[in-house]
Amino acid sequence: MEPNKVQKITPRDTARKSRKGHVVAVSQQFSGPIPPPNVLHAYNSIIPNAAERILNMAEKEQNFRHEMTQVQIKANVKNIFLGQIFGFTIALFGLAGSVWVAIQGHPWSSSLISGITLFWLVGLFVTGKEKKMETKNTEEKEIE
Repeated sequence: MEPNKVQKITPRDTARKSRKGHVVAVSQQFSGPIPPPNVLHAYNSIIPNAAERILNMAEKEQNFRHEMTQVQIKANVKNIFLGQIFGFTIALFGLAGSVWVAIQGHPWSSSLISGITLFWLVGLFVTGKEKKMETKNTEEKEIE
């Protein structure tokens, strides 16, 4: 190019020299069983009644989870009640056996039996409370 000559630049030359690529990534995220309305609308445009079917599916899932929670709660209550009944029965037999052994004239054996029974009961209550606290902490972590 000559030093004093002006060169004419056309729009085509500018576009050719300044081409740059741009990539745009779009990410959409939602939580829960029901997508946002715009996604439901998109499903409806592809499959007729898709939004209604998705909502029905979410309602059925929620009902199932509620039923399972109720079943689990009832089973836990039943297990706790049976555990208390069996624990009381075993403690009653242990203490009754201790009294019977004392009446038979063996006070040391009676003391040993009653001591083991009482330590067993205290141990059950202590470990039961520890397990309950551990279960509660585990459930709280799962919720988070």
